[in-house]
Amino acid sequence: MWDLFISHATEDKADFVEPLARELERRGYAVWYDTFTLKLGDALRESIDRGLAQSRYGVVILSSAFFCKQWPQRELNALLEREQSSQKVILPIWHGITIDEVRQFSPLLATRVAATSSNGPVAVADEIARAIGQPSVADTSAPIDLNAITQSIIVTPDGSGDYTSLKDAIANASQDYPIIIRPGEYQAFDLRFSDNREIKIIGADARQVTVKGHLGLDCFALELSGVSFVGTSLRSPCLNLMGGSVRIHNCHFSEGRDGIMIQKFSHIDSNLTEALIEECIFSQNIAGIWSGIGGKTVLRRNRFVQNKIGMVNAGDLLQKKEAIARTNYFNNNDIADYVGNWDYNEGWMTDFWRWGEDKHAFSKIERAKVKYNDL
Repeated sequence: MWDLFISHATEDKADFVEPLARELERRGYAVWYDTFTLKLGDALRESIDRGLAQSRYGVVILSSAFFCKQWPQRELNALLEREQSSQKVILPIWHGITIDEVRQFSPLLATRVAATSSNGPVAVADEIARAIGQPSVADTSAPIDLNAITQSIIVTPDGSGDYTSLKDAIANASQDYPIIIRPGEYQAFDLRFSDNREIKIIGADARQVTVKGHLGLDCFALELSGVSFVGTSLRSPCLNLMGGSVRIHNCHFSEGRDGIMIQKFSHIDSNLTEALIEECIFSQNIAGIWSGIGGKTVLRRNRFVQNKIGMVNAGDLLQKKEAIARTNYFNNNDIADYVGNWDYNEGWMTDFWRWGEDKHAFSKIERAKVKYNDL
């Protein structure tokens, strides 16, 4: 259920542990961290036991405070017990201590390669990512061999392909040829396309292909994978889907009013928006997904973390709330994980940017917390 369990002493939270936990969540990892995971009324021991048993790895923050506490040491012992019957589980981090102090506490741990907190939470998160690979939500199918696609339109940042601009590539793409985006950073600004083509966009890897701006697509069919979309304004969605049959797979959407807005607003002869969105990450948006009127959508194995609202169902989702909760991961969304049966008297999606930029304008949505059921 979780990628990482963070075992630590309370004294180390503010200066290192919480920044590390937030950085790992920002990258899409499912993190069991008590501040994020435990809710009022939870049974503490049962919740921690479940986290220890159901996490792929344990990040252990070794410090002077850790060595003095019994509870973190019990967590460490539980992780060591798991290692006796499986592969590597423990990822040690040294926080303000020397190897002699570690050796005095545990000669076994002193022999382990460890990261050091003095390098900062971002660098430590880099080391953890190298050790464990992609978040468990990431693409579990065989990777696409881009070199095996012989007929395609190639987008590169350095001019070695057919185009350097995603706008030009989409405008000139034949529906018979996919658009291949090589690693790099690209500008989308406010692009909008509406026609009867089938468009297929394949990024090399969502960790290596970044599109900055806002893209609106109204086409007969869209297939999109391997791209990270980063909004440049809270007034617009990263991706606006207005029509057609859509499949989005293994992408990352962040820093937009909505990560994806899905609505029936098509200028072409197509039904819906019928969208399958799977194995994507939504973080630091006002709403991870806004599914509006006519926005028929199925969500599978996505992560919604550190948004104001995980998702808003204001239309015609093809799943019940219980199915969404069961097949997707929600954590640390500020206001709510899920808002269903949206009351447009509370505001339209065009109001969301105000809620992101003006704290006082959150009054309506704060009241809505009482009305709407969270996951």
